[in-house]
Amino acid sequence: MERLRSLPLALSAFLLVLTPTPRALGQNSIELSELKLRLGDGVLVLLLPPVSGISSRVEALGNMTYLYAVFTNEQASIVQTLGGREASIVEMIPKAPGRYGLYINFTATNATRLLYGTVTNNASFYGKDLRAYPFGRDTVFVVMRPTLSISSGNVTVVVTISAIEPPSENSSIFNIILPPFSKIIFIALFLGLLAYWNAYVVLDTYFLSKVEHVSNSRKALVALSLFVSALLVYLYVFG
Repeated sequence: MERLRSLPLALSAFLLVLTPTPRALGQNSIELSELKLRLGDGVLVLLLPPVSGISSRVEALGNMTYLYAVFTNEQASIVQTLGGREASIVEMIPKAPGRYGLYINFTATNATRLLYGTVTNNASFYGKDLRAYPFGRDTVFVVMRPTLSISSGNVTVVVTISAIEPPSENSSIFNIILPPFSKIIFIALFLGLLAYWNAYVVLDTYFLSKVEHVSNSRKALVALSLFVSALLVYLYVFG
């Protein structure tokens, strides 16, 4: 189960784009609470013990894409951690922000325990009052509430997922991203030449004014040189 983060290598992955069509839910349908998912995390639905005839589909708006896989009888460390030996598992990873519908159909021959949640490396995003179990390298399985017990029969489970962009970790206006070293050298050379040119123009005009009258056109050229230099620096650094 540690392969959720490398899902394209662990499954004959389905990369699909679907358009939703309204469907009525039957009497044996279970609609779970909407899951607000951080983009980049995965959805995990576990059925313990394994069920028969399991299948799933995903409905998404527009060109939103995703990865998903279904495992019928899966032995994994997370299943054993949750007190089972084998489980039927559905995994799904949204690849773009938006709303998704995950529909899972199966037949339960015995009382079945259903757990669903997200695999993430940032459990705090989903709140502090949820149980989190070690899942893979640097990831945990955060179990959403409620955990359900399903009696035998044909069942459809519906999970509505809202995938959202996580807040930027570098959103502060005070954060500065340094350019590569070669670019720093170029910037330093560029600024040095501008500083030298403006210093020469200003000092030359100043000393010239000591011995003769400086024309208004020369003063205007000095002001224009300073303005253009400042504009170039602004556009290069902040543009």
